[in-house]
Amino acid sequence: MTAPAVAFSEADWEGAAKERLGELDWKPLDGRAIAPGTGERESWSELLIRPRLLAALQRLNPAVPAQYLQQALAEIVSPKSNDAMAENQALRGSWGNGSLE
Repeated sequence: MTAPAVAFSEADWEGAAKERLGELDWKPLDGRAIAPGTGERESWSELLIRPRLLAALQRLNPAVPAQYLQQALAEIVSPKSNDAMAENQALRGSWGNGSLE
């Protein structure tokens, strides 16, 4: 006999994700705080908030000169293909070996 499927709604998933991210010091923001026109992004179509990503790169790599972090940011936000899985794999590989090539 198999166990019955447990319903896991989108709200359940969101709550679990927020809880886990909160354990990692992630702080959710109201969309208006990161909306276009706030200096955070130019449009809603931008998935990455570049100023925040650059700040994270600086925080995680304090000894790396700013020009190299800018280059890393440019590499991260400029995909080489339209294949999301390949792009994810490439970024994960570059983080592991210290190279964004």
